[in-house]
Amino acid sequence: MVVVRKARDKDIPGYIDCYSKVWKSFRGILPERYVEGVIKEAGQPSFPKKISSAIMSPDRILLVAENKGKIVGLAQGRVNRGGYSWLGFIGVVPENRRQSIGKTYGFYY
Repeated sequence: MVVVRKARDKDIPGYIDCYSKVWKSFRGILPERYVEGVIKEAGQPSFPKKISSAIMSPDRILLVAENKGKIVGLAQGRVNRGGYSWLGFIGVVPENRRQSIGKTYGFYY
């Protein structure tokens, strides 16, 4: 069973692995320069700290979809001062797509 929940600091390695897999799956679909830039950024030593800061920020939304202890999907979004929230990115690793994982995000936050 897939559980969608807020990301925690202990999720960072799995979050980055999922994030990288999702973006690698966009090769040939989105502009190469953009995709490769995102993948390169995810491999930087400073990226885990960036994710940790986002997890702790009251202005950010970071969710993970977890299946059998493994992060298979993620969502990123923002909360503004007016109280409105939105997700700007939802991704599921290729091997877990078409299982309605992305549909569940809005119901658990």
